[in-house]
Amino acid sequence: MRSPAAGPDPVDRLAATAGAYVRHVSDRGAGLDVVFARELRPLPDADVARAGRDLMALLLDLARQAGHSGPSRALLLLEQLFVLAHGYVTLDTEGFLTRSRLSPEDVATRATHAAAALLRGNAT
Repeated sequence: MRSPAAGPDPVDRLAATAGAYVRHVSDRGAGLDVVFARELRPLPDADVARAGRDLMALLLDLARQAGHSGPSRALLLLEQLFVLAHGYVTLDTEGFLTRSRLSPEDVATRATHAAAALLRGNAT
């Protein structure tokens, strides 16, 4: 299932990335643990490396649009979003959330809502 459109609000758009990450890992089983695996460095595929840089540039731009204009604040915010999204994945894959009978989409929705709460609480 694909995520609903996040709309024009930069906070909602950035929060939607947490749900997108949860959906991606649920669908493919690969998350940050694979992206940052030591054995995959250095990245020999220039196109994949460029795609990673483009994704980070997009996320940093969304963080700036969401009110975190300084580079260090934007990076810290992205760190918090990654922790939040990966935490939901970990809780789900380890059975903590499945005991509540949550679907993968339910987990993604919870991650998106938690990310929005984080972003709105940190908005400057």
